[in-house]
Amino acid sequence: MKPVADASASAWVSANAGSGKTYVLVTRLVALMLSGVAPEKLLCLTYTRSAAAEMQERLFSLLSSWTLMPNDALSAAIETRLEITPDAHMLRLARTLFARALETPGGLRIQTIHGFCESVLKRFPIEAGLSPQFKLLDDQQAQAMQADLVRAQVNTSDPARRASIARLTRHLAEDAMGRLARDILSHRDTFPKADGIVARLEKIARRMNLPDAAIDIEAVLRAHATDFLAAADAQAKAMATASAVSDQKQAQRLAQWVALAKLGNHGAAWPHLESVFMRQDGQPRARLVTASFSKDNPEIAAALINQADDIAALRNRLNAMSTLNLTGDIYRFAADLIAAYEEAKAYAGVLDYDDLIVYTNRLLNSRAATQWVLFKIDRGLEHILVDEAQDTSPAQWRVIAALADEFFAGDAAHATARTVFAVGDEKQSIYSFQGADPAGFERMRRHFETKTLAADAAMNFVPLIESRRSAPEVLAAVDLVFADRARAEGLMAAGTPIHHIAHREDDVGYVELWEPEAVDAKDAKPEIWEAPDAAPDETARRKLARRIASKISDLLKSPENRLTAGDILILVRRRDEFVEDMIRALKQMDPPINVAGADRMNVTAQIAVKDLLAGAEFALNADDDMALACFLRSPLGGLDDEALFGLAHGRRASLWQALVDMARAPNCSHVVKSAHARLDWLRRQADFSPPYDYFARFLSEQGGHALLSARLGPEINDPVGELLNLALAYESQHAPSLQGFLHWLAQGEQNLKRDMDVQAHAVRVMTVHGAKGLEAPVVFLPDTCVNPIGHKPQSAGLYFAPDGDVLWRSNVGMRDDYGHALQQRLDDDNLAESRRLLYVAMTRARDRLYVGGYLNRRGAPPPPDSWYAYIAAALGAQANQDHDAEGRTIWSLGDEAKAGPHRDTQHAADPPPAAVPDWARQQAAPSAPDIKTLSPSELRPRDWAGPKPKPPVGYSDNADIDAAPEINTSGLDARMFGTLVHKLLETLPDIPEDMRQQAAMRFLARYHKSLGAQTADNVCTAVLDLMTMPTLAPVFATPARAEMALAGKITLNDGQKLKVTGRVDRYIATGDNITLIDFKTGTPDPADAVSSAIYMQMAAYRDLVSRAKPGIDVRCGVVWTQNARLDWLAAPALDAAFDDICAGAFALS
Repeated sequence: MKPVADASASAWVSANAGSGKTYVLVTRLVALMLSGVAPEKLLCLTYTRSAAAEMQERLFSLLSSWTLMPNDALSAAIETRLEITPDAHMLRLARTLFARALETPGGLRIQTIHGFCESVLKRFPIEAGLSPQFKLLDDQQAQAMQADLVRAQVNTSDPARRASIARLTRHLAEDAMGRLARDILSHRDTFPKADGIVARLEKIARRMNLPDAAIDIEAVLRAHATDFLAAADAQAKAMATASAVSDQKQAQRLAQWVALAKLGNHGAAWPHLESVFMRQDGQPRARLVTASFSKDNPEIAAALINQADDIAALRNRLNAMSTLNLTGDIYRFAADLIAAYEEAKAYAGVLDYDDLIVYTNRLLNSRAATQWVLFKIDRGLEHILVDEAQDTSPAQWRVIAALADEFFAGDAAHATARTVFAVGDEKQSIYSFQGADPAGFERMRRHFETKTLAADAAMNFVPLIESRRSAPEVLAAVDLVFADRARAEGLMAAGTPIHHIAHREDDVGYVELWEPEAVDAKDAKPEIWEAPDAAPDETARRKLARRIASKISDLLKSPENRLTAGDILILVRRRDEFVEDMIRALKQMDPPINVAGADRMNVTAQIAVKDLLAGAEFALNADDDMALACFLRSPLGGLDDEALFGLAHGRRASLWQALVDMARAPNCSHVVKSAHARLDWLRRQADFSPPYDYFARFLSEQGGHALLSARLGPEINDPVGELLNLALAYESQHAPSLQGFLHWLAQGEQNLKRDMDVQAHAVRVMTVHGAKGLEAPVVFLPDTCVNPIGHKPQSAGLYFAPDGDVLWRSNVGMRDDYGHALQQRLDDDNLAESRRLLYVAMTRARDRLYVGGYLNRRGAPPPPDSWYAYIAAALGAQANQDHDAEGRTIWSLGDEAKAGPHRDTQHAADPPPAAVPDWARQQAAPSAPDIKTLSPSELRPRDWAGPKPKPPVGYSDNADIDAAPEINTSGLDARMFGTLVHKLLETLPDIPEDMRQQAAMRFLARYHKSLGAQTADNVCTAVLDLMTMPTLAPVFATPARAEMALAGKITLNDGQKLKVTGRVDRYIATGDNITLIDFKTGTPDPADAVSSAIYMQMAAYRDLVSRAKPGIDVRCGVVWTQNARLDWLAAPALDAAFDDICAGAFALS
């Protein structure tokens, strides 16, 4: 019997890469079910949902194949898999397992740890202190909530809190506060609550060798100055007489300190004294004074040398005190932020993903109902299996331990065998940024080993060193790289040597190392003012991308290799400029190589998406000159730097107004006119089109896609497509609004993650983290020359100490001894993870591994701890050196001509396009025009020739039409006057009558300063007179809602749905009547009265309200603000106008 198949014993499996961890887990599940364990008594925890799905699929596939097997075949299958000789009972049981697994109540529990915790909390919400209807926040919702809370914390009115946050922000980058908040919330259990901050700071102070946490830095500096001031004054005067310039500069520094210290300003004085003894990087000066000064003034020189030690000690102490003070600021900010976040989630009845682990731990370990909950869970659980155990975090292990420890406690330890089974590989623990603890794999093995021994139970340790994935040469290269103990440090907690056995011992593999690429020109990012497509062509990074693309092209063209594009995997450490260069190089080959794109993309960071969003931001705010400038300089605007400068320089109004004026000029260029037309379209559609329609129509109807692709190439397709997908996702959850969509996008990074495991006919470009669990016949490692320590991202401003404390992470020059020790530990951890990441990267290759690199812009050799240095040290022997077809030096293992993959049949390079059926070539039947969302104010009769009014049918008798006076005595043109009146009429009716004049004048003074006092007074008087006119009493004497938003659909006679959205100026509800009033600027023709276009507009509003308020009489009117006239619209005329709309007898303005 295989040890993993022993259902009576727990097992801990340490499995090399490619040794078949999923195979082993499925084997364990089958063995347990064949031993009589009910499927519902099993719990299998995986790292990802895709891993859980794959495991369940493999289990069902195996069990289903057993159902109809003949006895001999089934017996052989079980014996091969489990090394057990089955009897007749076991054979009968094996055939029923598939049905039993399918019929398990609630399904098999093969799930992620988060999924399991969610099921526990939903089962015991009251015991966990949660709402029974709690919901999970998705990432976007969590980011939005966190961003709002951070803004609230930063803008607090508490003076002490504001001062604390101000101290923090002085030490943070501009965009670091959001990252800091996310780090705090993801480690929320590590921070003390408000009442525990002082005790925690006292503990940290003792570690820093500070007497206590309440130290006054100014007092320390004052005490030092008292002892040193007199001597320093004399030293400065003596050094000032020296002939050497460097001595005179030292004298100036020392004299500045003396002057400020005498004034008692010790905080400002300290940097001058520090600069006497320390360099800018924080290191001691090698020489304080020149040799000649030392010779002439030996006592002063000796005194300075002695004082240097005191200054260094004082500096270390001050740095420790500063770090402790900032740590206190972090704790106070964290306590407020965490409390606010918990309150906000509780109010909304939601949890985030971290809460699932946190609340389950509290439920299982520290709540009053813990024992009862464990009892209920324990009755339905007999065996726990843990996949990818090396990536399980300490908090997740606490959940597992709380469940599994019950197996070995009390009477349960002597009842039916109950086991823990874990499989993992310390060498592949690469998710420390998600809380994974590599040492936890070995630590938890010892924990459960102790538990099983105490319960007189058995536990097997099973090493799996045979790799079924990689060819012998690939595994030999891995073993050579990590044969050196220094290079293997951090891979195995116990320091076990790295060794692999190849299951494919008869296959031939190949490993090739290239010289790193370098060029004479600077390999640098383009400057921010350079166009993205104007970056230099010849960089080391692009040279390597082209070399890889050329190699891939050769491999695909070679008939002996029988490779497809989907057989090739390019692994990078991070998604940087190289990924874009690599994808571009593949697409530029002849013929182009199919590439799946990057495995993860920040959609809103892509240049094409930025250009589109700039246009949308301008459309919402025409005064946003920056957004407009970005759009104009992009391919969508088409202006070059000279044209944009000419437009913007010396303008007297907004950039948009300058563009409008230029577009109206008779000699305006076609480029400027086209840009103006596109921007005008964006503005007109911004308030009426849902986000998806808005961008989709702009890309197609306005030619946006063609303009972007012409400049930026086909690389725009993925990000632009994902922007449209995000728009659809937003519309499925929120009311469609362009403003809301842009705000939603801005709450956090919009990352696209592709399932690269299903990209069957495309080269995959992925990070090593994203490729975990995947494999490919051919793997390229390109960015191997980076510094592994400098590359590793770190938490913004935070250290997480080994004892669980959190400290402020200062800049190098501001660290004390304890800070340096923490940084060294962090660097060591990052280096160890870099080695594990290299192990994962190399072991993704089945048959061929190609390793390249590119030097930095200075051409410096790869750092000694870089991947390239490790691989070169292992493979760079003279015996392995050779030259490729172009004469370039390479080092290799194996024979490339004989290397796999070897297949029995030739693989098609790419699937041929599907044949187009005959029906697809037929002319489509004409369809009704697609009618988009519109405002009722856009509706016009088909024969409408412009603003000239048209006498309506059945127009009502308005007795005061001709008597309405002209109220515009302000001297303004009718349009400006009407606009001002319109705006004031929105707000003034809701203000008490005795306060209206003051409010109107404040509005005009604030937003229309150019009017002048007399003109503003005339406008104000005209509006107030208008509101008190008897003829307008029905409009303004009754409480009403201003700018009432109305939206809905009107069904046309042909079945089409006309989407309508707009705002009616005044909505008056009184009893059984509703009155809709629209304000119109200008003066109507008294003879012709109201135009039919206005009738159509108001008829649409009337229909929406009538259907929303059935049984209520809805009447409509128009107020002409130029001459204060109210026209009531007759119901028959409104009915006729609405009939025209339904018949489709309308056009859009």
